[in-house]
Amino acid sequence: MNIKKNISFIAGTIVSIIAAIAGIIAVINHISNHIVIKNENFYLKSKFSECNHEYESLKNMYEKIIVNLINNKKITLEYAKEIIPQKEVYQIVKQKVVIPDKKYFFYSDSLTHGWENWSWNCHANLKSTDFIYNGKQSIKIKLKSFGGFAIGSHSGINTKGYDRIGFYINGGFTDRHQLKVFVNVNKTNGIRNPVTISDEYGQIESNKWNFISIPLKDLDAKDEIIYKINISDISGNNYIDEFYLDNIMLFSQTK
Repeated sequence: MNIKKNISFIAGTIVSIIAAIAGIIAVINHISNHIVIKNENFYLKSKFSECNHEYESLKNMYEKIIVNLINNKKITLEYAKEIIPQKEVYQIVKQKVVIPDKKYFFYSDSLTHGWENWSWNCHANLKSTDFIYNGKQSIKIKLKSFGGFAIGSHSGINTKGYDRIGFYINGGFTDRHQLKVFVNVNKTNGIRNPVTISDEYGQIESNKWNFISIPLKDLDAKDEIIYKINISDISGNNYIDEFYLDNIMLFSQTK
């Protein structure tokens, strides 16, 4: 009888310890999230004081930072909902957050089989280790005036079931890159609507990785077969600094 009581006591103690550990982990995660948000809010407040922006400007900065935190997996969308005071900001954040549930990589550490470097007026190192988003290498690109980095395939890929083209970009030593994105939907030409990379799709910043997300409908490439993806210079400058790309993909986004 005593043995059964002892076993029951020990089992109960173990369960209590496990529950306590789980509780501690949850508290640590919660505190960690608050520290991240507290730091970002401090940054926003300092920017607000420095620039004396109106509410709309502050709201836009807040929105961008929260989206960046979620995309880089520092906080969850559910947690963001708890800490964003304005409902309209949360709705904007929800639309911009990247939660791919279907992905096709053109490049992730290397080009996917069947895709090739079809660039023009461009030097592209597909095995660079200067700046890496994840994995072991990324693409280092140096464009000439109106040059373009391009990846192409003779068989192409059907975009049906996908919503967006996305990639991570790092401006290297400058944030002054002026780039556009466009695709080809047939083997000879078939250039569709070019899109300039702007805040609407994501930012290019120096020494920092950001995610660029472009709806296929904006590129006029929804439910089409894409044979070539192009990222080209629109500045016309003769001396253009390097920038870096990683994880170039098609994806569908969970709402």
